[in-house]
Amino acid sequence: MSNTIHTQQTTYKPGDVANGHRLSEDGRWEQISAVSASSPKRRGRVLIPTVAGLAGLMVGIGLGAAGTSEVAVEDSPEYQALERTVATLESDVASEAQRADAAEGELADLAAREAAVADAEAAVAEREAAVTVTEQQIDASRLEPGIYIVGTDIEPGQYRTLNDVSGLCYFAQKDGESILWNDISDVGRPVATVQNAPGTTFEIDRECGPVQKIN
Repeated sequence: MSNTIHTQQTTYKPGDVANGHRLSEDGRWEQISAVSASSPKRRGRVLIPTVAGLAGLMVGIGLGAAGTSEVAVEDSPEYQALERTVATLESDVASEAQRADAAEGELADLAAREAAVADAEAAVAEREAAVTVTEQQIDASRLEPGIYIVGTDIEPGQYRTLNDVSGLCYFAQKDGESILWNDISDVGRPVATVQNAPGTTFEIDRECGPVQKIN
C-alpha cells in the first residue's frame, strides 16, 4: 500500500512539510516542533581553566596587589607575628636540646657514682670477709683461764695474754703431778711456751686472763 497522500491540489510523500507538520512514513502528520523537541540537543562547550592559566591569574592578581600596595611582605603584621612564633619555637627547641644534654650528663655521672658505690661495697664486703676469717681464727686460738690437754685441746707453741696483767699471772705445764715448767709475771703481756708433749696439761691462772696462740 503506498503512503502517498493525494489532495485536491497537491500530492504529499513521507518527509514532506506543510503548515508546520511533517508527513511520517506511516502516513501521519506530525508537528515539526515535537520532532525537534525529541531530537538530541547539542551540548555547549564547557571551558576548564588549566593550571598554567590559574597560575597566570594568581600572578596577575599578585602583581596587581603589589602595584596597589606600598607595604612589603616582611613589614606586614602577619609576617612579623609568624617570625616571632618561629623564633620562639627555635628557642624552645634549643632549650630542650640543652636540657636533654644536661640530663644525659647527669645520667652519666649517676652511672659513674653507682659504679663507684658498687666497687666500694665490694671492697667492704671483701674486708668484712677477711675480718670474719681473722676473728674466727682468733676465737679458735683464744684460751680462757683453765687447764688444757696438749695434743687434744691445744697445740704446742707460744701463747700470750690478750691484755696487760694487773696481778700475778701464773703459767705451768705438768705431766701428771710433775711440773715441766712454770712462770709467774705481773707486768705487760707475758708469753708462755707450751712444749710438744702430748698428754701433758697446760694451766692458765685466772689472773692471766685470756691468752692467744701467737706461734
